[in-house]
Amino acid sequence: MGKTVSLRQLSELLTREGLPVHNSTISRMEDALKYLYPWIPDLLESGLGRPQVTALLALRHDAERVWDEFCLISDAGDKSFSDVFGQCCGRFNSPELWSQEMFRDEFIGDLLQALLHPELDYDRWIMELDPKQRNRRHHFGEPEPVAFPAANKPVNADPALHTTGSDELESIPLPVSSSRSEVSGGAVTPVPGDASSSF
Repeated sequence: MGKTVSLRQLSELLTREGLPVHNSTISRMEDALKYLYPWIPDLLESGLGRPQVTALLALRHDAERVWDEFCLISDAGDKSFSDVFGQCCGRFNSPELWSQEMFRDEFIGDLLQALLHPELDYDRWIMELDPKQRNRRHHFGEPEPVAFPAANKPVNADPALHTTGSDELESIPLPVSSSRSEVSGGAVTPVPGDASSSF
C-alpha cells in the first residue's frame, strides 16, 4: 500500500480481501502487541484466549486511569505505571503460572507499594478494578462527588432572646373554664348550664 491507514480503513481492506475483522478487534490486537507482548510473550504465544486478553487489557486501562488521577498528588517515586504493570506481568509469563485472580491480587499489591496515598487501600483498588464497576461507569459515567451541606447556624444567637421550655410554660396564661365546678367547703354547687346537672 505504501501509506498509513486508519483502523477502520484497515478493517475495510481486510474485509474486501475475504478476512472480515472489525476495527475494534484490530484495536485490541494493537493494544495487546503494545502493552502485553513485551512482558508476556510466552503466555500469549501459548494460546491465551481472547476473553483473557480482553480482561487483562481492561484491567490495565482501569488501573492506569486511577494511577493518572492520583500520581500527581501521591508519592509515586521513580516508577511509572508501565514499569509496575510490566514487572507484574513478567512474573506470570507462563501458561502454568497464569491466573486472572492471582494476577489482580499481585498487581494491586505492587500498586499499593508504588503509589502511596491514604485513599488508595486494597479495598479501593478492588472496587476500581471490578468489572461490574467498569460496566456501570461505561453506561452511567463517573459518579458525582457527594456534597455535604454545612451545619445550620441559629438565626439569632442572642441568648437573651431565647427562653427555656419552663419559662415559656410560665408565661402562657391558663384558660379558666366557665363550666368548672366551684368548691366551697365540702359541698359542690353545680353551675347552671353544666352538662353534669342533667344527670
